Amino acid sequence: MTNRDVNSKERALIIAFRMFFGEKINVNDTAEAYGVSKRTILRDISAIRHVLADKDLANERFELKYNEGHNNYNILDNGILSLEEALLVLMTLAGNIPDINSDSLNKVLKGITNLVATADRRQLKPAMLNAKESYLALSKKKDILPQVRELLIWIINRKAVHFTYKNRSFNGVPLSIFVKNRDCFVLMYVDDDVKQNVVYPINKLLNLSESKLEIKIARTNLERHCDFVN
Repeated sequence: MTNRDVNSKERALIIAFRMFFGEKINVNDTAEAYGVSKRTILRDISAIRHVLADKDLANERFELKYNEGHNNYNILDNGILSLEEALLVLMTLAGNIPDINSDSLNKVLKGITNLVATADRRQLKPAMLNAKESYLALSKKKDILPQVRELLIWIINRKAVHFTYKNRSFNGVPLSIFVKNRDCFVLMYVDDDVKQNVVYPINKLLNLSESKLEIKIARTNLERHCDFVN
């Protein structure tokens, strides 16, 4: 059976599935492929839009988007988990599953990724790449999980924090969390006289709390790496 042999319902269903799997549907090319008019393809897309707008069927997760410049349509997955929720799930798993094999962990990570909006998956990717090592580290350091969860929320929302390190008080903005040699660290932009990025071991940060200060970070600091503190 060729494209030209399908009926209207089959054609609309095929077009919908193609968009669900990430394909962008060009109206002109699709009309030519099925041997129908552009108006017919637009009616198919209108029917798909109607289904996606039904809250009982699509639950507002999927959204049909039109790119005028390329005259094509695609379906965006708005996800059911926010970035913050997905990262918290990762941290919770690390603290509550004492032993999980590599294949199972890969399935979990893929499943979590698929629950996040398509537009946010690129931002989630670095966390996923580090997830295996983080899991191994965090599963053995449950005492710092509350701090890790708080830091993740502050990182996502770019919140300033107050903390004590080696009997000195600081204000700063946490930028990222990572694992090295099975220990957990936070990259922090510190708002002191020098205004620099500093890496701190999470288990040595005391009195960690959200600050009401508004701290602006220069782009160079967002992109700059730094050395570990002693």
